[in-house]
Amino acid sequence: PAHDATSYVVEKILAHRGSPGRRQYLVRWKSFSKEHDSWEPASNFDDLSIIDSYWKSVGTADTNSHINSRRVSHAGRG
Repeated sequence: PAHDATSYVVEKILAHRGSPGRRQYLVRWKSFSKEHDSWEPASNFDDLSIIDSYWKSVGTADTNSHINSRRVSHAGRG
């Protein structure tokens, strides 16, 4: 995916909240402390594989989370 100057690397997704159409994920950012954790919608992710990995880790699938993404990167910093 293309990364812009505001892309950050996701260390892991810690939790989720909201209904499928308004789902948000609590993100722990790589190289940042927990004070910088933030709630992000799926539309902010460059790479949705981190969301897929999160759902596999909690033992379910969220078929409504795959929205066009643009900002948060799992793979690298832009």
